[in-house]
Amino acid sequence: KIEEIGHDAFAYCGNISQYDLPDSLQYIGDRAFRGNTSLEEMNISDSVKYIGEETFSYCSSLTNVTLPDSIDAIGDYMFAYCTSLKNVNIPENVTSIGDGAFQGCTGGLEGFDLSDKVTTIGESAFADCGTIGYVTLPESITSIGTNAFNGSNIGKLFVGWDEPIQVETNTFSRVDTMYCPSGSVTNYRYERGWNVAKWYISTENPVGIEGIEANKEEDRRRAELAQARNTAESSIHQVRKTLKDLGEKVDGADRAACETAINDLEEAVKGEDKDLITKRTDALMAAAKKIGEKLNQQQAQPGAQQEAPKSQKKDDDVVDADFKEV
Repeated sequence: KIEEIGHDAFAYCGNISQYDLPDSLQYIGDRAFRGNTSLEEMNISDSVKYIGEETFSYCSSLTNVTLPDSIDAIGDYMFAYCTSLKNVNIPENVTSIGDGAFQGCTGGLEGFDLSDKVTTIGESAFADCGTIGYVTLPESITSIGTNAFNGSNIGKLFVGWDEPIQVETNTFSRVDTMYCPSGSVTNYRYERGWNVAKWYISTENPVGIEGIEANKEEDRRRAELAQARNTAESSIHQVRKTLKDLGEKVDGADRAACETAINDLEEAVKGEDKDLITKRTDALMAAAKKIGEKLNQQQAQPGAQQEAPKSQKKDDDVVDADFKEV
């Protein structure tokens, strides 16, 4: 029975697309499958107690991995530069994620649900991954390394601490939505290293997959609010440009009505009432429409037409002649 795969055992075996690992296997050494460019999927049984560093690094076709619950660490650079990787589970018993563990995995990672046994995330662990659908960070984590998520755009980040732990300013690059424990949004919005999110949402839902499912309705509401705000800001820009271009052609009362509507809409955009934003956007566009209607009416009146060009008929007393310089 095979119990161990040594260091570099199958490294750079580019033509092998699948390995059937025996249930007797307990140990997989460093770089064991590094550079297997044809490997697409790997399922590892619970008999395995240890997986080494850089084990699957540079497996550029690897898309799905099932790790066993029997391991307690994700080694340094274990999946680094697996550029097609999309799905990999973090087992329940894992306590640490090593340096560069998933660095450069640009295949569109679905996400990572870390258990409350994880305590440390190494430097550049999830760096330069392009997009990561979601990440959950339970309050059990006490240390997040420099550049841990730098160069990666996280769709949804769930954090478990009421007070954010200290991180470097380059730990995160961009987060679309950060879900914070109830009442702690301000703590994250203004905290160095955590002030990277487009949206901050206070939630009582648990950190993890359950929280993600529970927040689907909130995500929908947030998306609709963002769309309403974008439409409002575009309308404000459009109307302001029109008022500037037309200048004195706009009646004073109509101009005042538009400016009042702009002010009302700008105030609504600061809040989170989508229906109010939509209502005031419609009011602004209605006020602007009146200006257009009045200008069209003025142009349709006979006196508004341009004076026809004067006749080029020659005066009877004028005689055509050719002139020659002397």
